Amino acid sequence: MAGNPLTWTLRHATVQTDGIVKEDGTIILNHYVNDKLDLRPGPGHTPAYNKITTVLGGAYHDVLRGSDKLQVHGFCSNQIH
Repeated sequence: MAGNPLTWTLRHATVQTDGIVKEDGTIILNHYVNDKLDLRPGPGHTPAYNKITTVLGGAYHDVLRGSDKLQVHGFCSNQIH
């Protein structure tokens, strides 16, 4: 878990997908993701996440004064013919 950079970028983010079907049968899928960068352990996280963030979250938020208000926003689109 700790070795994968995406773990820290999108840990438990929700991805919303909207689908559009065009008259010619083409399908367009739009994917949106929003997440808050909060590296603190807590309820709703996996035991492995809480174990790692007990150390790293304290270092990031308390020692380095990292913000818990940082947001990650992403969008991508797929087209299926």
